[in-house]
Amino acid sequence: MRSQVFLNTLFGLFIIINNHHAAADVSSAVADMDAWIATEKVVLDILQRTLHEERRKLREAKRLKGRLSQLLEEGNERRPRNAFQHMKLWLTLDDVVSVISTDVFTEHYKLLEEERCVQTFPDKQEIDNYGEIFARLQLVYKIHPQDIAEGRIPGTRKTIPFTSEEAFLIGHQQAQSLLFNAAAAWLETALETYIEEPEGEKTGNVLDILNWLQLTIYQDTGNAVRALEYSLQMQEIDPEYWNLKDNIKVYENMINNLTAVQMEAFRNAPNATVSFNTGAVDPLSVSSADEAYRALCRGEERMDPGIRNRLKCHYQTYNNPYLLIQPVKVEQLYDDPQIIMFHSVLLETQASRIRQVGHHHLSRGRVAGGDVRGMVSNYRISKIAFLEESIDPVIAEVNRYIGHITNLDSSIAEDLQVNNYGIGGHYSSHYDFYTNVHDVFNLIAPMTNYEIWGDRLATFLLYMTDVEAGGATVFPRLNLTLFPAAGSAVFWYNKFKDLSPDPRTFHAGCPVLAGNKWISNKWIREKGQDKYRPCALQPDGVANLTNWLERFA
Repeated sequence: MRSQVFLNTLFGLFIIINNHHAAADVSSAVADMDAWIATEKVVLDILQRTLHEERRKLREAKRLKGRLSQLLEEGNERRPRNAFQHMKLWLTLDDVVSVISTDVFTEHYKLLEEERCVQTFPDKQEIDNYGEIFARLQLVYKIHPQDIAEGRIPGTRKTIPFTSEEAFLIGHQQAQSLLFNAAAAWLETALETYIEEPEGEKTGNVLDILNWLQLTIYQDTGNAVRALEYSLQMQEIDPEYWNLKDNIKVYENMINNLTAVQMEAFRNAPNATVSFNTGAVDPLSVSSADEAYRALCRGEERMDPGIRNRLKCHYQTYNNPYLLIQPVKVEQLYDDPQIIMFHSVLLETQASRIRQVGHHHLSRGRVAGGDVRGMVSNYRISKIAFLEESIDPVIAEVNRYIGHITNLDSSIAEDLQVNNYGIGGHYSSHYDFYTNVHDVFNLIAPMTNYEIWGDRLATFLLYMTDVEAGGATVFPRLNLTLFPAAGSAVFWYNKFKDLSPDPRTFHAGCPVLAGNKWISNKWIREKGQDKYRPCALQPDGVANLTNWLERFA
């Protein structure tokens, strides 16, 4: 009975460990990953100590068994030595039994439960999003599941490959999310991996892999011939598999109605391939269907060379005494609208402190406006926190410096927003000013402090880490890609000088492919900024905005 309790408890711990690796909220953030890894080290230590104690208990049990066997083999002779040995056995039996019955594992497991109460661990919804994360990465970065499974991620060193079970779990989740194209490729990868795994080390269930593979292949391509082939492979392994006979009949009937040409086409069809064509619709996000967005995320050069040749770099002081000793380094990224990068504006010590403070306040990103305001966002997959200056002196210090280098009043602004993006974390194309996405000139319902402070005049986006791969900031309407550079910041105005919204600032945060992305946003509001940026009666910049917008209709 006690061994069964031990096994049940051990299985519970196994689930926790696997949930950490297979179910982590990698898309929202990896800010908690250090805590998870620390806890996993505790788990490893618990297992090592438990195994040590269990071996000792086993030795004691074997010793007691040997003594009892020896005594009983000697029979019931009433001899002084025999009587003494029986007496000695019963005098020490309680101590021996107490050692054997001590549930060391449960005692250690309580420590782990206490750790779980103070740390943030993933929930089922975050686990269910895992398949969509990989589908998005496949689509945006044109990566085949086979490459991901084998640890070949562009721009990164090769990592430990996926097991057949792990590849199956991803494909299975994608199929349940009706992402059949992505799922078919992952399931075929799972089958190939299963075949290559040595006997005795196979991790997946080949029947489950084949079953979901026949389903997704048919749903994705309508290829009844290939679906039947997988079903017949299942029949060879287990003829009584659930619903298998019915599936075979259905596929055979479909094949009987095919023409010879259709049969040949299905037979010669390649294995599942992820659709990367420009006309493919991404079911995960409306904006991600834009090939310009995806190409920019991949770092493809799309900007007009004539525009790039006009861009310059310079030092700026605004005649501000604070900047005279150390002028800020300014790089022009786009000239109309003006988008600039400030280099080396944040020390690593400051970035580290902001990350540390922000980590304790992070929560899943929510929608800022519209009919679903306040709901957890699916087009913004990250964890965010707004940090008031009173939380830590470094927040006030950074806010003041933002005012100096932008030459705006940073006190008329929202609190510093910290964002952490994990693997697959992204922010679909959006505007920073408060508008209805379908009509860039009509403001939606009043937002917090909108009437007091006005709209978001400007955006200051501060990169607090480098990103190993992916995670760029892109402006699809300007063909501009900005890869994160720790300590640098990007700045642009969201409004023309007449305070009408500038739709050219439509931008997005690309999915993180590898690494950890931390950024901070400072949204500077309109009120009182006219003395720093004088207003105008007409939009500055583009001569005919209507004609320009027609290109993106």
